[in-house]
Amino acid sequence: MSGIAVSYGSSDEADLRRMLAKLEHRGEMSGIVRKQDIALGYRSNCLNGAASPGDVETFSSNGETSAVCDGYLFHGALFDHDNSSLVARLYEKKGMDFLEELEGTFALAVTDGESLLVARDPFGIKPLYYGQENGTTYFASEIKELAEVTEDINIFPPGHYYTPRHGFQPYEQETAADPDPMTEEPEKAARQLNEIMVRAVERRFLEEERPGILLSGGLDSSIVAAAARHISPDLGTFAVGLQGSPDLQAAQLVAQHVGTRHHEHVYTEEEIMQVLAEVIYYLESFDAPLVQSAIANYFASRLAAEAGCHAVLCGEGADELFGGYHYIKELESDEAVESELQKIISIGHAMGFQRVDRMNNAHSLESHVPFMDQEVMDFAAVLPLAWKIHGKEQVEKWILRRAFTRELPESVVWRRKAQFSHGTGCNEMMEQLAARRISDADFARAREQNPGLLIRTREECLYFRIFQEFFPQEAAADSVVQWSSLEGDNQ
Repeated sequence: MSGIAVSYGSSDEADLRRMLAKLEHRGEMSGIVRKQDIALGYRSNCLNGAASPGDVETFSSNGETSAVCDGYLFHGALFDHDNSSLVARLYEKKGMDFLEELEGTFALAVTDGESLLVARDPFGIKPLYYGQENGTTYFASEIKELAEVTEDINIFPPGHYYTPRHGFQPYEQETAADPDPMTEEPEKAARQLNEIMVRAVERRFLEEERPGILLSGGLDSSIVAAAARHISPDLGTFAVGLQGSPDLQAAQLVAQHVGTRHHEHVYTEEEIMQVLAEVIYYLESFDAPLVQSAIANYFASRLAAEAGCHAVLCGEGADELFGGYHYIKELESDEAVESELQKIISIGHAMGFQRVDRMNNAHSLESHVPFMDQEVMDFAAVLPLAWKIHGKEQVEKWILRRAFTRELPESVVWRRKAQFSHGTGCNEMMEQLAARRISDADFARAREQNPGLLIRTREECLYFRIFQEFFPQEAAADSVVQWSSLEGDNQ
């Protein structure tokens, strides 16, 4: 894991030091390089290839070109440990056009001493924000970091780059080789998808990171575990939930079937209340469904960190690519479904991907999302919609289920999708807890005082109250994405 801080203008190094101090959870080491009115700062557990196992180079300075990068980058099909060196080399060779061939997840900045380029990966899997203060523009990995120097807090748009000359501009990346799914033969396509998923996991499975699998017992994380079993015979899986929760039971079944060293934690209402403020601080959101799922994610990540993992693999992204949301089955046409799936993935950076990044980094873990591998995404893009939502029963993620039907228990392969918070049993508890702590008058007052925000329930009011204690800036609340049309079913 790592984090960055960047300024363009008349800031001094004290500004970036205050910013980087807020990112200790993203790395023990830090540094700053200044070139005229451009300053680049980084947080990392690695500098120039040395330090903790599995960490990658975050800062590079070679001659006139310097780069910082929070990311996991590929050059061709190979993972490149020297993230920032790769960025610097490609920038020197191709200028801003290098973004077209960069594959992976990243938030980066590079300068040759005169110009500055800042960029974020196409789906915003790595976080990035920006704001201005007294003529200086700042870029930061997290809101808490940016708030040290400005109250102007904005989301850096995914799939864009920024230069002082051109402002924010979208860029396009080259796709992988054109996939050739057997559109007449779904069984062959399913086998092809299985192979693609195994390769996607393998590209992100570094033994030196001691990677673990966050295993909810749902289809997506179970597939990641099954794919990882092709790569390593020694896997650690991590599951959490309330006593008797469906996720715990399903995760145990998958772990036994796949053959992993399984760890689980049964948490209580008291434990939730002990960590709730910390969850919201790291999550940087008060969206109720997101907070609910983040609570479970927090406990699972902590469990993995305590077991000695430096990274975890997660199942995020499968629902967006393969039609996993129940409500989209009610849409009127295939075009409407495809449009809605694109809409969902376009805000993933402020929903599921944000949760995955923040909760794992809260415990100093790198997080990997194999479903967002370019090869997987390209394959999903050309599959017939009828193979994603299939038959009269409208089985969601049907082709994905077929791809792993021989490697997972049948009850898991055909398990109906449930929100992470529902599967762990967290949602009902949090609703009841909020009802005891937030009165009708509290709820009405919060809605009246914040007319521009969605505060839909007393539970969300509780989370918003905690959020404001950490982030009183109006722009911080405005940066929280809530999708009212999904009414909480987008997690």
